[in-house]
Amino acid sequence: MFKVSGEISRHYYKYLIYSSATNIICGFESTVSSYSMLYASGVGDETVALASISLNLISKDILGQIISVSFINKASKYGDKTPSKYIRNNVILFELSNFLECCTPLFTNSMFIPMATIGNIGKNIGFTGFGSFNANVISKLSINKDNITELYSKITIVNSLSYSFGMSLGLIFVNLVPDLETRLFVLPISGILRYMFIKKSIDGII
Repeated sequence: MFKVSGEISRHYYKYLIYSSATNIICGFESTVSSYSMLYASGVGDETVALASISLNLISKDILGQIISVSFINKASKYGDKTPSKYIRNNVILFELSNFLECCTPLFTNSMFIPMATIGNIGKNIGFTGFGSFNANVISKLSINKDNITELYSKITIVNSLSYSFGMSLGLIFVNLVPDLETRLFVLPISGILRYMFIKKSIDGII
């Protein structure tokens, strides 16, 4: 299923394995932080109007996407020159933003949109940065450059399935571990593991 036609780097399967591990963790973390953020927005609270919840969630998404554009544009300029630094900074930003989203229940309701927006900005930059970094890696995995589209498709399938599996683990985790403090303790550990797997996945490629 994951075999690619044409000449590819000998690091291809290693990259698939560690990239999938990276995305499992990313899916897990995103579910944990989103769960906390939804709780902070008022989901499940019968005293909070649905319109208010929708407004909170939509507002932070719109603001996060708009504000992140300029940052993504500036950061992308050094992605090809210093890819290791680029992915490191993107991972740090994503993990900090993810942690901030998970912290939203600790803030007052009036602070939800500012805090959630900041978290959304960082996650948007981190996701986009990882996507562009992934494209850079794929171009290096292809030897004769006539199978890049196929490589991209195979790797995207693996990453999507891995991310979904990670989200499933995240759902199990938030149901088994209801207290916020434990979730906040686990996220930095998973973030460190994610960065280690990313570094391992590109070893010998970049």
